[in-house]
Amino acid sequence: MSSTSGNSRSKKISEAAEAAVTAAVMTQEGAVRVSLRTAAGERGSYLITRADWGRIGSPERGQVLSAEETARLIRLAERRGAVARALNILAYGDNSRLNLRRKLIRSGCRREDADYAVDLMTRHNYIREDDAARRQAELCCKKGWSERKTLSFLFAHGYSQETARAAVAAAQADGTADFQANRESFIEKKRAEGKTPDEIRTALWRAGF
Repeated sequence: MSSTSGNSRSKKISEAAEAAVTAAVMTQEGAVRVSLRTAAGERGSYLITRADWGRIGSPERGQVLSAEETARLIRLAERRGAVARALNILAYGDNSRLNLRRKLIRSGCRREDADYAVDLMTRHNYIREDDAARRQAELCCKKGWSERKTLSFLFAHGYSQETARAAVAAAQADGTADFQANRESFIEKKRAEGKTPDEIRTALWRAGF
């Protein structure tokens, strides 16, 4: 997932090749965009963190990287890309660690980069599973769902049984979720529709009540 760019006649740069640094430019976000060119005409532009740039010796224009150094730079760019993608995903809403990891891998990130990004998001409190699971439980209840359906939703989105059950219990304890009221509303709705007691019991079971 390196941010490789070049014209249509350029081949994607190989990780197993020496490459000359043609540019190393600081971005407004504090990252460094390093452009490379190999003797075979392959070109690539890679965005890495300023810290990672320093770790690999702060390569400047005109410096030639060994094949090993080229490979390391590309891998660091891929790792940074995974972190950027994780932040973008979390900007759209809560995710469990497992669900975020799944999304990153589906988007093309290496497993090790996905793991790194998820761990980083957790360390910096971008992921707080207890709080996120509770918010999701409250939202499910507002939709009129049953407790069982809510738990199934949380499990499917990567929350552990312990986290999901604790979230549901906490939401019920402080009154932000009332699944019993949802059940009663569901029954009243079915009665208003003219359903028989047997039909209502079947509907309750199907809805998870």
